Amino acid sequence: MPPREEFPTKGLDGAPSNDIDWHFGTPMPNAKGNIICKLYGKVVKGGITRFKEHIAHKIVNVAPCPNVSLEKV
Repeated sequence: MPPREEFPTKGLDGAPSNDIDWHFGTPMPNAKGNIICKLYGKVVKGGITRFKEHIAHKIVNVAPCPNVSLEKV
């Protein structure tokens, strides 16, 4: 099994918090709660929690990101 990619635990420049999900999304300027998915380009409305659902394929509130694999390890 290949090693998992490690992400830095420090926040990214310009990110609103140290949440690791900011590695996958960018807050939209002048649009509070809207995040652009870096993997797919989709605008997710509803803040970082809804964005996490997009990345994790929790399809209750938002469409899943087609560029994220849910392959079990």
